[in-house]
Amino acid sequence: MRTWSLTSDAPLSLRIAADVRLTTPSYTDDQIWELGLGGGDPPALSIETTYGLRARGMRIFPSFGWDDQSVTDPALYNASPAVQRFFPNYLRLALQPFPDLQVTAEYWIPDSHTLAGRLTLRNTSDRRRRARLRLHAVLKPAGDGSPMGGTTFEGVHALMGKTASLVPVIFLAGGASAEQAAHPALRVEADLEPGEGKAYPWAHVGLADPQASFDAARAIAAVSWDAAIARLELTNAGLVQVETGDPDWDAALAFSQKVALGAFVGPTARLPSPSFVLSRAPNRGYSAQGDGSDYGLGWDGQTAAHAYLSVQQILAAAPELAQGIIRNFLATQDAQGRVDWKPGLGGQRSGNLSAPLLATLAWRIYQHTEDHAFLQETFPRLLEFFEAWFDKTHDRDLDGHPEWDHTLQAAFDDWPAFVRWHTWGQGLDITKAETPDLAAYLYREARALTAMASVLQEPEPVERLQARMARLQEAMEAAWSDERACYHHLDRDLHTATPGLRLGEGKGEFVLEVKRTFDPPARILIRSRGTEGLSHAVQVFLHGRGRRGRGRVERLTERRFQWFWVFGTATSEKTYAELERIEVRGLSAEFETEIWAADYRREDQTCLLPLWAGIPDARRAEDLVRRALLDEKRFWRPFGIPCCSVQDPAYVPDNQGGAGGVWMFWNTLLGEALVAYGYLEEAADLVGRLIQATVHTLKRDHAFREAYNAEEPGGIGDRDHLWGVAPLGLFLEVLGVRLISPRKVVLRPRNPFPWPVTIRWRGLTLRWEEARAWVTFVDGQQVEVTGDGLQVVEQSAV
Repeated sequence: MRTWSLTSDAPLSLRIAADVRLTTPSYTDDQIWELGLGGGDPPALSIETTYGLRARGMRIFPSFGWDDQSVTDPALYNASPAVQRFFPNYLRLALQPFPDLQVTAEYWIPDSHTLAGRLTLRNTSDRRRRARLRLHAVLKPAGDGSPMGGTTFEGVHALMGKTASLVPVIFLAGGASAEQAAHPALRVEADLEPGEGKAYPWAHVGLADPQASFDAARAIAAVSWDAAIARLELTNAGLVQVETGDPDWDAALAFSQKVALGAFVGPTARLPSPSFVLSRAPNRGYSAQGDGSDYGLGWDGQTAAHAYLSVQQILAAAPELAQGIIRNFLATQDAQGRVDWKPGLGGQRSGNLSAPLLATLAWRIYQHTEDHAFLQETFPRLLEFFEAWFDKTHDRDLDGHPEWDHTLQAAFDDWPAFVRWHTWGQGLDITKAETPDLAAYLYREARALTAMASVLQEPEPVERLQARMARLQEAMEAAWSDERACYHHLDRDLHTATPGLRLGEGKGEFVLEVKRTFDPPARILIRSRGTEGLSHAVQVFLHGRGRRGRGRVERLTERRFQWFWVFGTATSEKTYAELERIEVRGLSAEFETEIWAADYRREDQTCLLPLWAGIPDARRAEDLVRRALLDEKRFWRPFGIPCCSVQDPAYVPDNQGGAGGVWMFWNTLLGEALVAYGYLEEAADLVGRLIQATVHTLKRDHAFREAYNAEEPGGIGDRDHLWGVAPLGLFLEVLGVRLISPRKVVLRPRNPFPWPVTIRWRGLTLRWEEARAWVTFVDGQQVEVTGDGLQVVEQSAV
């Protein structure tokens, strides 16, 4: 059995929480725990939480006595603690506090309010030994709460405290006594014969009522642990066990599934299926309002981009959760076919249209489950959602290439060309642009819907879908640059990618004599910056001529500006073949204003996405891959593909004061694109870069991070964020395997990775060498697979 040392440089993710596949984790009162590795006072191997910030801290930790010796600090153990087994709601550790005392420490979360544990002590010496176990609890309560202390319930000793509305109670089986000290504890003792072991179950429950907490704790401590663990093993049989030539890779891919599955909570009355949160951490999970409506980012709803990565991680282990994600989106669909961008379990609705990735996801789920009923259920509604993108609200010029409403809708918060709340961003209004990523998503949606129609034998929508695809492909033809071997953003009305140009600047109120002509015409961008506390009622007058030579004066009022703190931007509604002068009014002398011709040629990760959609032909794809994507001076960086080109003026590899971090979502799409066009070795190289980024943070932080530094090892953003887990889905895509059932798989025999790979899943074993693969079914039947391309392998009837 593979183990990971807790005190060495090991890639570990050590949070556990209630598992949605076994219970219904509370969306509004969820208690999440994290293993502490020897920090705190005293230094101890502890399990910790803050009850969603209802306490400043809660630590539970053991100390061990062995005859006349005792130890608490794991740094003083005879051997380093090691992780032996883990699931989303379970950890098992091997401890050796003394040379001849072996301890198995287990932590299990059966529901959102309960932490159960079992400590099994075994004497490995050749004589009787006296063992002592203390289970300590240190609570730093919020407000006027009280720390943990000894108490009794019906003559039974326990520890109890109070913080906010919770009364945590800890019970230790085995006739424990309470010790009042700086670190209150429950204590048990036993004489252990040589080879003898003794198990001590314990439980913590945090409810509002003391008796209810105690009753629940004593009840859970009395359950059959062996039966509970057997159920956990059965539930997690669908986890994909990966064995490569690098044990760090294996750990990262395993922990990524734990984090992704552990991100699910619910369902609630406001969404029909469980949904995911982005970071299930000890300081999250409690809603003071009681319904989750007060939650901030990360717990306030599911977006399609986040769902894309979530499905990648959980599809093999929990296809029902993946299907539930789609059902949650469709539960928000209105009569016009619109689906909400970010539906939440607390009833949160954004009012914006979801990114068009849902049919693509539904088709992927079908490919892995072959669930015909799911396809029948979702196809008509996904078709309606697709068509909703082409009404005048989103396709403002009705040319068949819609526009985003906001950068957040595109999941690209720090988009250098369009972000309006960072001074390093250009600040162009994204509704004035037709971007390659939206065209790519819609094209891919149409492909998925066409495939669904074929399976369901519904030919009627196919002609319309093909017409949509042809128009999007035509639009991308206009966006292609032979010189740069890349797609560019297009001006919404001009349908061309115009270059940026600084036209001038001024302070306060001023008149700028421009006297310039533009071919092609230009869209004008205004950027103003003041100091905190200053009021503004800005008006900008643009004097010039349009494409047809007619004179015009366009007025941009305060309402057209978007202000973030002291920085505001506005984009002209019209385009200009000639600009005579610009008047800026309504600003005090402290304001500095820049005037620009908007730049549509800035290159970022979204400009590569037509490759993922399958839009370019093989020759153009080769050009894009070789000259742009794999160019180290543009996108091919040591730890993945950054969100913008290295040549962009906003590029900063750690995303601090600019853009340039590596985000798994777009890297996954581009990795899938490389596979689709046959660049398997390059895709495998990309997977390696991404996994190395995650391995470093797992070793250093014992957690994944939201994103990663493009140039050197380092994480960005929240710990154990769903968007930063190791890319299991992409790894399987590059390997060319689709796990459908224990009797059927699809795989490609060719292995692009530098070592043999073995996968175990639901009793199946699949092994790849360089150019051949073997599938061993549950009954021992083995099939050797050779040749090229994807092949279906099924267990033959006996």
